[in-house]
Amino acid sequence: MDTEHLNELKDSIRQMKAIEKGDLAPSRVRVVNPENEVAQARQ
Repeated sequence: MDTEHLNELKDSIRQMKAIEKGDLAPSRVRVVNPENEVAQARQ
């Protein structure tokens, strides 16, 4: 793994930890409705 990719990975991990602590808002949020997801998967 080259240095650039490693630095991107480290930045992503820092962002993940900040989101978990509530210091940073996630860029996207997905809300899953289990009933609809299961029904669609079965079709």
